[in-house]
Amino acid sequence: MTLRVKVLLLGVLADAAGTHMEEHALKDGSRVSELIEAVVKRHSGLKALVETLPVLNIYVNGRHVDLNHALGDGDEVVIAPPFYEGG
Repeated sequence: MTLRVKVLLLGVLADAAGTHMEEHALKDGSRVSELIEAVVKRHSGLKALVETLPVLNIYVNGRHVDLNHALGDGDEVVIAPPFYEGG
């Protein structure tokens, strides 16, 4: 069985991928870490960027989560680079 998730990429991640929105089909029980792997596999330009960023901000259905978060069918996942304040 599979689950489908909607992925929104923000900032430099969207620039590197060449898109800001896409859907992914994953096996039931998949975690955010597996989704990140699938997104990077689809967009080779993201690999080096994801490896160099100190952190990724990940939100599932508006809630901040970690890489071990289990995904559900129909989830909306936002993947964003770190946010910096100040000048």
